[in-house]
Amino acid sequence: MAARGTIGVTLAATFVAQVVAVSVTLAGPAAAPFEQLPAVSDDGKFVAVTIRVSDGARGNDNLKIAIIDVDADRIVESVVVIDPAHPRKRGRAKREAEAQAMLAKRVWRSLRVLELSDDPKAPERKGPVGGPFVAQMAVGRGLRVNYREPMLTVRETGPKGRELVRRKARELSLTKRDPCRGCDCPAPFASIANAATDMATRVLLLEIQYDGGSDVCWEPDDSFHVIRLPP
Repeated sequence: MAARGTIGVTLAATFVAQVVAVSVTLAGPAAAPFEQLPAVSDDGKFVAVTIRVSDGARGNDNLKIAIIDVDADRIVESVVVIDPAHPRKRGRAKREAEAQAMLAKRVWRSLRVLELSDDPKAPERKGPVGGPFVAQMAVGRGLRVNYREPMLTVRETGPKGRELVRRKARELSLTKRDPCRGCDCPAPFASIANAATDMATRVLLLEIQYDGGSDVCWEPDDSFHVIRLPP
């Protein structure tokens, strides 16, 4: 079955339906305490996320805290707090402290989570495995985000709203996956699973999910991408 991630992780209380709170206390002279991820650094250069996937059929607990470089759109630091291959491994308190120390290098503020709904203009997609699948769009904080693979568009809402992004976002798609030996697994369908933004730093965080898997051709874990919006 699919392995699913979330922008936030349930460690304290529900944030919203898809994105939930994680309690993190930062220490140090340059840090300020906050309670929820995802978050953006005060200079707008980095985004911090918590990543937890369903771990497929095993369903083992797992947790990773990662920092993404906004302009490079890649994870530059991370701490695996709970390894799904060894969910009961000793030393969790030490790893949690390492994660807090990693976050304490910067000052953060929480991103605002956008609301998801079915994209009424997105076509239904029927793949070799499963379906039909309908893409979702994300709306809020003055933005509407549509991702009809491979086309990504971001518009300001309102009658005079500008189109901020329109491009083929190839980096969000997975054209290949690791199949089992002797299997011919098709590329999965990519769509928005969660979205969050900070308009002051012009940062948009997307969590992309992949559908169309099976017990043989597992769906890949969700991926996280950050987009710098134009001023």
